[in-house]
Amino acid sequence: MKKRFFRTRKMRYAGVSAILSVLVIVAVILINTVFGSLATRYELVTYMSKESSYEVTSVCYGILDDAFAKASEETGKRTGTVEILFCDSEETWIEDVTQSYLYHTAKTIAARYGDRIQVSFHDIYLNPNTVRQYAKDPETGEKATLSNTDVIIACEDYFRVYELEEFFVFTDLENTQVNGYNGERKLAAGILRAINRTPQTAYLTGNHGEFFYDYELIYLLDDAGYRIESDLDLAAEEIPADCSLLITYNPNSDLDFSEGIAEDDKLDRYLSQAGKSYLVFLSNGTPLFSNLESYLNEWGVRSMKHTDTSTGKEYRYTVQDTAQSLTSDGYTIYGHLSGQSTAGTWFASLEENVVFKNTTAMTHATDYAPTGTGAYRKGDRTLYSIYEASESALLWANGVSTGGKTPMLMSITEQKNDAGSSYVGVVSSIDLVRMEQTQSAVLDNPDVAQRLFSVFGQENTTEGLKMKPFATDAIATITTAQMLRWTLGLAIIPTAVVALVGVVLLVKRRHA
Repeated sequence: MKKRFFRTRKMRYAGVSAILSVLVIVAVILINTVFGSLATRYELVTYMSKESSYEVTSVCYGILDDAFAKASEETGKRTGTVEILFCDSEETWIEDVTQSYLYHTAKTIAARYGDRIQVSFHDIYLNPNTVRQYAKDPETGEKATLSNTDVIIACEDYFRVYELEEFFVFTDLENTQVNGYNGERKLAAGILRAINRTPQTAYLTGNHGEFFYDYELIYLLDDAGYRIESDLDLAAEEIPADCSLLITYNPNSDLDFSEGIAEDDKLDRYLSQAGKSYLVFLSNGTPLFSNLESYLNEWGVRSMKHTDTSTGKEYRYTVQDTAQSLTSDGYTIYGHLSGQSTAGTWFASLEENVVFKNTTAMTHATDYAPTGTGAYRKGDRTLYSIYEASESALLWANGVSTGGKTPMLMSITEQKNDAGSSYVGVVSSIDLVRMEQTQSAVLDNPDVAQRLFSVFGQENTTEGLKMKPFATDAIATITTAQMLRWTLGLAIIPTAVVALVGVVLLVKRRHA
């Protein structure tokens, strides 16, 4: 009986089908292996990505057009020729895959602007004299060594040497793993700096335990065209007259209001002048410093705090939003633009792919009265909430949570002066300008920083010039709520469809 069963026609068909299936799978594997080996051995590969050549965007041309026009208007004459000098032969820059990205970007921009931007190549090993005048520090005059991968941007008596690594972004602080190409933005920033002979200066305070985890804020300031001076001792020094933007990033000690030091008085004198701005970056880990909190409160910004009734100790809130987060823990949250008129005008054209990580909660000071347009005013100062958390956010402090509030994540307070305005900006997350967020091709954190500088009076920034990512399988813009919906949808819908088809076929077969 068993022997007869395996000799039935149905079983013979099943056996042949199984064998054919196995043979087809094996053949496909062998073919893929052979062709993969041949493609690797003989480079039989065609790169099909639409970004393989990293074309110069219209945004870049628009920024450069405006900058050239403004520079000519201010000087009353056409700007000098901007030279882009590559420190090796043209063949070397073309043949090296990595260097060729920058080569094509520079040549494309130069072709657009004719004799206003010129590109040249100098083999510094065969003929170092052609770039000898650039082998020095432009400020101190001390001798410096040029590399054959360096790029020099010069205009009249100005020059700056860029290392090749500056035109790329990396996934680590040691610059060992390349993440993408940033040549368009960095090259545009270099050209802007070359034609702007009177750059504004940004100073960073250094006497409050400020600590930089990485230097992305410095890079953003540089791309925006600022001269950068760090470690300003606000306790021992007056704020320099050439300072247009003062930044306190991640403070770990309080402002000193004591007699003879009076950092608050120095800030007030500085901010009494039109065109001056003060920017503070906080986080959920920033201690609650009484003097700093008091000073920011005068400018309309109040930290949201939890008080332990048994001890009287105050704790800074951390913002969590599991529905509007890039991470499962809910602490890397999306910021949403405030709907108020002025703030909306300042930041309206930006998309809302802006994330705040390890964020503290802020709200308006109690003595600032609402204006009816979403802003708050006291005397000659007006507070604007720029970015806020969503209504689903929870605030956590000392193990206690509260909901039903929409804390501010970024604010700008404008003070009207006789000749214009001065500004105080407060950001609730130091991570807004950290490498993880600013070196993303899909997040708008770099553009938010550039727009912030524009509100403070900086012109011709590199806003809108995105980093071009290399191949990645990372998903960087989906929230946890969306992730849950997609997971449930992909799990339930196909199962339901298969079950429905199965039921229909079963019913038909029974009736047949």
